[in-house]
Amino acid sequence: MLWKSKWKKDALRTIKGANKFISYKKDLIDPADIENIRACQKNVKDSLKSNDAKEVKKKCNLLEQECKKSLSTYVRPNSIAENTEVFFVAIVVALGVQTYLLKPFRIPTGSMQPTLNGINGHVLEKEKWPSFPQRLLQIGTHGRTYVNIVAPSDCSIANIQDTQVAKFFTRAIITFSDGSTQSFSASANSLSDIIATYQQRNPEYTGLYTAGETITQGFVDSGDLVLVDKFSYHFKKPTRGETFVFDTRGIDEVHKTIEYVYEKDKDGNLAIGPDGKPITKDIRLTDQVGGAHYIKRCVGVPGDTISITSEGKLMINGEVATDKGLAYAQDLDYKRAEGFTGYTLVEDRLYSNPLSTPSDSMQLNGAEHQLKAEYAAFGDHTNVSLDSRYWGTVKQYNLVGPALISLWPFTHEVDPHWGLIK
Repeated sequence: MLWKSKWKKDALRTIKGANKFISYKKDLIDPADIENIRACQKNVKDSLKSNDAKEVKKKCNLLEQECKKSLSTYVRPNSIAENTEVFFVAIVVALGVQTYLLKPFRIPTGSMQPTLNGINGHVLEKEKWPSFPQRLLQIGTHGRTYVNIVAPSDCSIANIQDTQVAKFFTRAIITFSDGSTQSFSASANSLSDIIATYQQRNPEYTGLYTAGETITQGFVDSGDLVLVDKFSYHFKKPTRGETFVFDTRGIDEVHKTIEYVYEKDKDGNLAIGPDGKPITKDIRLTDQVGGAHYIKRCVGVPGDTISITSEGKLMINGEVATDKGLAYAQDLDYKRAEGFTGYTLVEDRLYSNPLSTPSDSMQLNGAEHQLKAEYAAFGDHTNVSLDSRYWGTVKQYNLVGPALISLWPFTHEVDPHWGLIK
């Protein structure tokens, strides 16, 4: 184009601009108008052969007018419509990222402490609560909410269960013996802990409350919000020692909760034993409405044989585990017995307990089983972790991804974890 006259260069740019116009706006232009624009482009090209500058400029003007006319009936959406469209596009993008790349996950329990914080409850009498503005600030910094639970009538607590709100937030629902319920921003475990701790201060506590009696007062700190990499496991498999997230399809015992059934006297009230406590009639598992995902440490991969010695050492294929993450987990000293232990609680009879004694071992399906290849998952806080020692293995089809980053809360009363996950 260097040797062409300016008017010829302008004409060629006009033809090119019309092509771009059609490409960008073809969803808004009537097909008949597109044909008219194409015809005007041809007229410009034909006029270039005449070397008549005036004629070429005239045809270029007609082409520009035809482009403008093709959008004369187009009405631009108002600001509300445009913002609504942007909002829904953002939602679609966010859902796509969450489905295929990264997913936020809330730590519901203390089974991974001190590596990750679960939902923790602490007793604190109401008169010692900070001011209302401070409590509002703590919602953002600690994920902290305050609870003051009062008996609705002369009753006892029948059950405390977890439920999910919007498939993301955990709430605990207390069901009383009179049939009434109360809901709190907490987990069943954290709420049970602060109720038990509060009542231990009352030596005359029998499990029966009078109407208006304080059951507990305190606060609950939110579990860590972590970001899970959902992409990596399409190209690699979990390794021993890494912290990973999995769903619980096919692990039936995960979806159960322990329920205590108490004796009743002839009047239908709770029967009290010589120790002043309600008499337990039975312990059973009941269906629980709760989260469908767990986060644990991967301690065994397909083909491994897992066992635990009487000294609490984790054995993999007959040798003490030395993988970096597992060595870290076994060295933890966090309000629990040393090492990885089997369970000796009375509730054990309700679970399969494949690793309850040193003589037990767990053989994991190998990679040749494909989607049913198996992994073993333990919590770091072994005394409070419902994991593979209780309910068995995690299948290949259960895998979600490794945990990457702790996003929130930014601080914590005991162990702040904001940043990369160990």
